[in-house]
Amino acid sequence: MFGIIKKKKKEGGGQKEEKWRKIFEEVDRLPRKERLFIYEELLRLSSPQVYEEYQRMKRLLESPAVPMVHPQYHERYYKIQKRGVRKLFDKLLFEREEHLLLIGMTGSGKTTFVKALLGSPLADSYRATVLDWNAEYEWYSSLAYFNIRRDALRYFLKLMEPSLPQEMLLLLLRRGRVSVEELERMLQLQSSEYDYRIIRALLLRLRAFEELIGTEYTRPIAKLHSVDPDLRTATTAAILADRLLDEHERELIVVEEAQSLSPEALGFLAEEGRKKRKRLVFVTNNVERVPASVLHNSIVLVFQCLPIVKFHLGVLDQYFRPEGLKKFEFYYLAPGERYKLYKVKPW
Repeated sequence: MFGIIKKKKKEGGGQKEEKWRKIFEEVDRLPRKERLFIYEELLRLSSPQVYEEYQRMKRLLESPAVPMVHPQYHERYYKIQKRGVRKLFDKLLFEREEHLLLIGMTGSGKTTFVKALLGSPLADSYRATVLDWNAEYEWYSSLAYFNIRRDALRYFLKLMEPSLPQEMLLLLLRRGRVSVEELERMLQLQSSEYDYRIIRALLLRLRAFEELIGTEYTRPIAKLHSVDPDLRTATTAAILADRLLDEHERELIVVEEAQSLSPEALGFLAEEGRKKRKRLVFVTNNVERVPASVLHNSIVLVFQCLPIVKFHLGVLDQYFRPEGLKKFEFYYLAPGERYKLYKVKPW
């Protein structure tokens, strides 16, 4: 794109070379904003198709979602870590592709780890969405605003009630753009074939999602602590469903309080996320709510917690003692590697 601009500049825009050379010398003395405007006009006049692509890329690069973290994060959380921990962050973001699962008691250092991880320079290769339940990411700059889209219905239903009959889901998928009243009539026609409780459960979820359509949320931090406690789980599912629609965007999604979703929903989210280029970071204090499909296919970071975690993870080493860990210490468990002990520093 800029090569074309330079080429046009060098060629003199198809006019006499000396005349255009003087014009560009004058343009180069202008402030950056005015200079860029003139170059854009030149590109628009010389090649409309290239100009259209340039404008699309410009909107993407200037999107508020690009600055993923607060600019001081590199100093305050990432750079204060020891060299070994920084190398671990870079390894997780660059070399490994698995989801991350953080297990530990409240206050054991899980969120501190996530903040330092997002502070890594390699984290800039991802877009980020952090579902903040407890206002623990307050000094992040939530700059970009998004709205939950109607097309997210198919994922919302799977995250809220994955056990619904597949035929009913297909029915909703095919008619996802009709009104709620029309869908209700269609579902009522199916009442002779399906249990009334299933029909009623579908209608309730359909009406609930209709209320959530257009709900605004922010990125990189989605502030859920201000949402009514009774609606946080549904809002979380709706935001996750909306993020799954962007299939071609490489994204790091941090799910705080992951135990609020059902084990089936977590399994579906992990499986579907891999297909949609979404890398999940599950943060939980209840390992019993984590399905085996997530435990066996994720890199697990174990912070201070009860010894029952050993049995869920299948670790029989006598020296693996999560109950003996100090605050901010954690075990790193990855397939094909021996577990290691690390400590993340708080700010």
